[in-house]
Amino acid sequence: MSQLRTVQAIVTHLEKFPPERARAACVRARYFGNHSYRGVRAILQKALDREPLPLSVVPARSADAARPRFARTATELLQYKLTWEDDNELN
Repeated sequence: MSQLRTVQAIVTHLEKFPPERARAACVRARYFGNHSYRGVRAILQKALDREPLPLSVVPARSADAARPRFARTATELLQYKLTWEDDNELN
């Protein structure tokens, strides 16, 4: 509900264009994360909706890059034994 007026303005503006241009403008705006009326209007004014989207290059991920940076498996966590001093620091 917070963006209702923005969405209404965008839809009203898109109704002035052929459906294929309106769809292409929305796809382009979504691709670039621009969800504003001004952004969609600029895409249509500059006819950017008729240009192809750039190819997104995603680097190959290694097995280590696939998991979050600080995530550890149970085996990694359990290999360290708490000493008496470590246990006292936790309490």
